[in-house]
Amino acid sequence: MNKKIYISLLLFIAIIAGYFYFKTKMTFAFLNPIYLDKTMIVVSVILVTYIVTKIIDIFLRKFLLKTFNNANFTKRVFPVFHKILNILIWIIWILVWLWFLGYNPIAIVTWAWVWWVLIAIAGKETISNFVGSIILVFNKNFKIGDRIRIIMKKTYEWTVEEITLSYTKLIDSSGNVIYIPNKNILLETIENLSQSKFNKIEINLSLPLVNEKTKIDNFIEKLEKNLKKNKLISSFNINFSIEITWFLIWFEIFADSKDNKLKNEIILEIKNELEKQKLISSQN
Repeated sequence: MNKKIYISLLLFIAIIAGYFYFKTKMTFAFLNPIYLDKTMIVVSVILVTYIVTKIIDIFLRKFLLKTFNNANFTKRVFPVFHKILNILIWIIWILVWLWFLGYNPIAIVTWAWVWWVLIAIAGKETISNFVGSIILVFNKNFKIGDRIRIIMKKTYEWTVEEITLSYTKLIDSSGNVIYIPNKNILLETIENLSQSKFNKIEINLSLPLVNEKTKIDNFIEKLEKNLKKNKLISSFNINFSIEITWFLIWFEIFADSKDNKLKNEIILEIKNELEKQKLISSQN
């Protein structure tokens, strides 16, 4: 069982014991016993609710895994169900607590519903993001851990880190984090690179700048011919830029291969071609 549950149970037992000790052994002229009882109810409700939510989390995860027998689906669905159930449990326990304190929960629910409608009208963004999170969870466009390409004015590639009730957390290859509202991400064109048959291979090179541009042109031309001959490679892009003292070149290659063998072969081929064109020395 979760360590936090054990700690909460021990704390709950300690509070119960302390409550009965103070109530029977000690008296305070300024302290009304009713307030002590109400304080005990409040603290107990908070602790019990916390323990119940943690236990439900454990059983919910096991239930989803057993029912759907799909770890990816569970990973995608659990965070949303977890938050919804936690909210419902806390609402129920708060109403129970208010009933113990002598308040009318029905009247409170009525007023809460009125306020909810007003908040819903004012907070269309929140509702749109909530609905968006449900859609993202149950459609199979992408899941947590997938690498996706979002096509907007520019093309961005991110890894899906988390899907919450309001936003989707994405991380790029440099570790930068972006939070996109769920309603916005549903409107964009998304390519799931993790579901693609072909795997992306990225190679970046920095070469000393040479004066003979023809060597660079010959190098790229011959490399393109060699890459086209490789049956594992479906497509590729070769880009380059010339800096003050360096020639920068980078490759995007999509190939039907999941290991590093092809990448190493391509790097070796690039190195050999660079040596032939005398862009680098054979000792490098």
